[in-house]
Amino acid sequence: MSVPKNVINRLAKLPRELIIIDFIPHLHYDEIVVEIPRPETVACPYRTSEHCNIKDQGRKRSIRHLAFGSRGTAITFKQRRYICKDCNHSFQEPVYWIMDNIRITGALYLEICIDTFHVVKMISDNVTDVRCSLQRWYRDCGDNDKYQLLKNSARILTT
Repeated sequence: MSVPKNVINRLAKLPRELIIIDFIPHLHYDEIVVEIPRPETVACPYRTSEHCNIKDQGRKRSIRHLAFGSRGTAITFKQRRYICKDCNHSFQEPVYWIMDNIRITGALYLEICIDTFHVVKMISDNVTDVRCSLQRWYRDCGDNDKYQLLKNSARILTT
């Protein structure tokens, strides 16, 4: 029984238009080799002209993607170069699901940002809980100096 390609793309959290060519397990990570279908028209980023030809078949790129279980994942593909007939500039094929200049997919970037945010929020909430309980204890004991010190530090800790 064969699994449809769109199901594999959804499970791997890859864009729908990618075509999975191969899956290569390595010692410490898994590699997914994909093909990007050729778009019908490509606009030149310098002149917004759509008169562009493929300059070459592209260079092989490998970027990091979400982990499957405890193993890292890399996506390998060929990114084409185009040349504009109007202005003679060459440019790489635009790939919207890659974060610029950091060689990771957008899905991995979102997972890192969201997880980091939640970790910092949990730490901040725990610090606030401890500070509030100490504040109440000092207030009940009648130690106003330490109570005021903790009350004033609340503004520093939350900024």
